[in-house]
Amino acid sequence: MLLRTVSVALLCLFASAAVAQTVDQSSPPSRSEMRRACSADYQRFCSDFQPGSNGLRQCFADHKSQLTSACVDVLKRQATAKS
Repeated sequence: MLLRTVSVALLCLFASAAVAQTVDQSSPPSRSEMRRACSADYQRFCSDFQPGSNGLRQCFADHKSQLTSACVDVLKRQATAKS
């Protein structure tokens, strides 16, 4: 009986974590998440532009094929949240 109770509790815990992760992936990224994901790409390609500027957006678009996958993912989430 104890094993079954523990199994059900663990199943509920993993299910709630999966739901939370799904919700997080569909929400817009925070500024700190964007910084973590894109700071190296920003320094490498676009440091001449101010964060949040149209020039920076264009620079990232121009270098899209060279950006890290983490940065591309966070930029896609940001674009999806704005539309």
